[in-house]
Amino acid sequence: MARLTETLGGRVLLGVLVAHFLLLPPLFFSLQRIVNGSHSEIFINEVRAYSRFIGDELERDGTTMSTDRKLSLLDSVVLSGHAMYAELEIDGNHLRSRANDDGNAVFPGQDFTLNSGGDEVYYLALPVELGATSGMLRLGFDERSVLDESNRAKTRIWYVLAAYLLFSTIGAIFTIRWLTRPLGELREASRAVAGGAYETPLSTTSTLHEVQGLAEDLEFMRDRLAAANVQLKREIREREASDQGRVKLEQQLRQQQKLRELGTLAGGIAHEFNNVLVPILLYTESAIDELPESSPIREDLQAALLAAQRARAVVRQILLFARHMDDGERTTLDLSGAVKETVGLLRALMPAQLMLIEDYATERLEINANAALLGQVVMNLCTNARQAMREKGGTLTLRTWSEIGPNDLPKGCLSVSDEGHGMSPEVIARIFEPFFTTREVGEGTGLGLPVVHGIVESLRGTIVVESTLGVGSTFTMRWPLVATNSVDTQALGASS
Repeated sequence: MARLTETLGGRVLLGVLVAHFLLLPPLFFSLQRIVNGSHSEIFINEVRAYSRFIGDELERDGTTMSTDRKLSLLDSVVLSGHAMYAELEIDGNHLRSRANDDGNAVFPGQDFTLNSGGDEVYYLALPVELGATSGMLRLGFDERSVLDESNRAKTRIWYVLAAYLLFSTIGAIFTIRWLTRPLGELREASRAVAGGAYETPLSTTSTLHEVQGLAEDLEFMRDRLAAANVQLKREIREREASDQGRVKLEQQLRQQQKLRELGTLAGGIAHEFNNVLVPILLYTESAIDELPESSPIREDLQAALLAAQRARAVVRQILLFARHMDDGERTTLDLSGAVKETVGLLRALMPAQLMLIEDYATERLEINANAALLGQVVMNLCTNARQAMREKGGTLTLRTWSEIGPNDLPKGCLSVSDEGHGMSPEVIARIFEPFFTTREVGEGTGLGLPVVHGIVESLRGTIVVESTLGVGSTFTMRWPLVATNSVDTQALGASS
């Protein structure tokens, strides 16, 4: 049992079995209750309709009927097979059918549900009006056929649920093998690369986008590792005669070892995390489709599916930022100049229906920052603004200025404004939450603005948002100016 739970396939299979054994009993009893209720309702409606028919006949002709005719009517009810017991009470006189199964039987009282008296007979009483005289028609109907049909339905339900459990378990086993095979290939290939076989391709035959994306990222790492290995070997041959070159070579060898360990770690993470994530997505979606809309478990499964999709987006973003974004060293730079450089790269990507306006401060706004990170902030905000205005166009405005902040500290400010669709207060309150996005599925992961917020705060800055639906949005960031900045404090106060 312990060995079974140590593998992904074993855990998924065990989870499927546990889920089935938790869900099938209440499902069985619910179906049984529905079937029994349906049979009971049909039976009761039929016997009540038949009783009303007999009662109507008595009310129509009862005043002219003799006692013998009334007994004959009761006898015909029993002899026709519709009832097992028939009795008519008029002014304290009891007329019982001579064809009752038990001639000495006495009406035990009216039943309101099937099999309530334990005698397999459903009794009901119906008041009748025989002219000026009131009477009571009492009938008893055989319940056994309905009870037998309910028992047969119970057996059929058991067979159907047992077959469902068997085939779903077999399907889970084959699906687990199909999903884990390409990931196993990636694991073996990554181990070979980590062991020094850099020419081993990290590819897969899987058609799943997540697995293909992981294979591409691992292949990128392999290319970098192979290139580093070739470069290192060449430098070893060139500098092996030099003591200084030998020291540097040792450092590079240690770096190569780190890269190998990183390759091993990436292979392990790729195997373990994606092996867990892909089946969770598939089986959660399958379970949601198979459950009825009214199931209380459906909402929990939908929450689990959303969490798994967010985890998939996190993996994709982590790999992206690991390759392209590094915190790096911070230096003193001009805020306006850094923004200009990024905007110069973006200008060619702007569609024709968008107008780009730049309004920079005339004085230098020196802040302590990293140019790459600052460019990432501008890039993300401008991309969001372009998305917001892609339908009707508009103006994208970037502005820098200086002002006096709290405690009379000078601040360098940057604003990015658009004329897009804007945001509601509810959306503004959540835009910096990780994975929150208003875009269509597949267009955004909800990590762009959280990354912007994190970068701004890491650079000791602040960011605020102003937005109006149908008008547009403005993101304003402020960073402290370096102490050696030559901006005059009074001038800053006047400009603010």
